[in-house]
Amino acid sequence: MNRCVHLGLLLGGCLAVTSGCTKPLPWRSDWKVAMAEARRDRQPTLLMFAAATCPRCWHMDREVFTSERVREELAPYQLVRLDLLMHRELAKGYDFTGTPSFVVFNAAGRVLATHPGAMDAPALVRFLQRSRLNR
Repeated sequence: MNRCVHLGLLLGGCLAVTSGCTKPLPWRSDWKVAMAEARRDRQPTLLMFAAATCPRCWHMDREVFTSERVREELAPYQLVRLDLLMHRELAKGYDFTGTPSFVVFNAAGRVLATHPGAMDAPALVRFLQRSRLNR
């Protein structure tokens, strides 16, 4: 099996690691611009707080965000990935102190769901599906 590994440093200091020759997800690092575009385009937003030194974040990059089912579920979302250390105050507003942590917003910017901690692919899919029910 031909396996590729992609290492990249995203803006904001977040490390993205993917394997399996999967195209990297379009994570944004400009929180305000992404939220404004989501509002304009009527898209929900998934915000992920991560850290370059977070092994659980690396695991999610390699094993969860490469899942075809997860990618299908994420397709309609604006994806924002922020370094927790650089955005502590924002993270504290959601009671997050660790990585990874997630917030789902509707197109108007209202919080639909939050989740502290890593998830496997089926759990992330369920989290996103349940968050849509909270519209």
